Amino acid sequence: MIVGVENHDVYEHDSKTLKAALALADENRKMPVLTAVIDRGYKGCKRKVEVEVILPSAPLKQDNEKIRQRKRKLCQKRSAIEPVVGHLKHDYRLSRNWLKGSEGDNINLLITACAWNMRK
Repeated sequence: MIVGVENHDVYEHDSKTLKAALALADENRKMPVLTAVIDRGYKGCKRKVEVEVILPSAPLKQDNEKIRQRKRKLCQKRSAIEPVVGHLKHDYRLSRNWLKGSEGDNINLLITACAWNMRK
């Protein structure tokens, strides 16, 4: 299920959008997000948010086996998101937008997410 989508009018680096993405996720959920598993594009934004941020990397020496397994499992779940984005671009025509302007981008993104959720 796609829980939330957001369109940015201006190109922003991923590290600048994490706070807004977490705020959007908190609006759409009953419980707030406590742990965010992010990809390497968000590197450098751990200090800007109040939640635990897990970045895929080599395990730390100070981590015990239980913590290593938890991080590994969460990062494997995170890797399942990338194929969804690829399917949205290819199968649901998110790569091309025929609607005009920023409002058209928002409409196209929302329709694509709704179509994905209805199919699931």
